[in-house]
Parts: sequence; C-alpha cells; structure tokens
Amino acid sequence: MSAASASLAPRRTPQVRRATPATRSLPGRYAVPARVMPDRSTFVRRRVGAVVFVVALVSSIGSVAERGLADRGGDPAFAATVGRTTYVVQPGDTLWSIATRLYPDADVVDVVDLLVVLNGSASIEAGQALDLP
Repeated sequence: MSAASASLAPRRTPQVRRATPATRSLPGRYAVPARVMPDRSTFVRRRVGAVVFVVALVSSIGSVAERGLADRGGDPAFAATVGRTTYVVQPGDTLWSIATRLYPDADVVDVVDLLVVLNGSASIEAGQALDLP
C-alpha cells in the first residue's frame, strides 16, 4: 500500500532560480538592488497620503478654532451675571418704553441695544421676563 500511495503523490522538485537582481543607481557611484528601492508609484502614494493628511489637519484646526472663537458664552463681557434683575413685560410695553421708564437718566438708545443683547431678540411678548442691565 505504501508503494501505491507513494507513486500517486505528486513529485516535488526543488526549483532554484539564480537570477541576478536588477540594480538601481543612486546619485554618485552607488548601486542598490531594485527590490530594496521603492518604485515611483510608492513615492506618488506617499505624497498623496501626505497631502491628504495636511488638508485634514488644516481643516480640523480651522474647525476647532472657529468653534472656539464663536462659543464664548451667551452673555457679553460687560453684563453682570450675579444679581441680575428681571422685568415682566406688560401688555403694550415696548423696549423703548421700558428703557425710558426704568432708566430715565441714561441714553435710551444704549439701553435698548443692551436689552436686545441681553435677551437675544428685539421682539418681546406680554408675560416675558426680560433680563435688565
């Protein structure tokens, strides 16, 4: 049985290739085997990868900087956040009438602008609580 199975098995013959490696010359008198040096497509692939990396880095830094500069909080720096008083809007009130009634000695235009900044909008409704400067 072993003789029959041995004759049916494929024969393996060692294949020896003794080809001389191709060389690539570098500047100067140096020659390097071609299998060691990357080919042109490798350099192109590396450059494309580097460009994609730089573009992604610049866009992410720009995005973070934009969000960081835009997200400074809801209140302006000159508005006091502690001890803020509020006023409940009555029917028929306007920002101009509220500013003249509550701050008679101040410039009405500046007070109205500050009310708009503090409350986020120039429109008001009856029953709304306004933050006062």
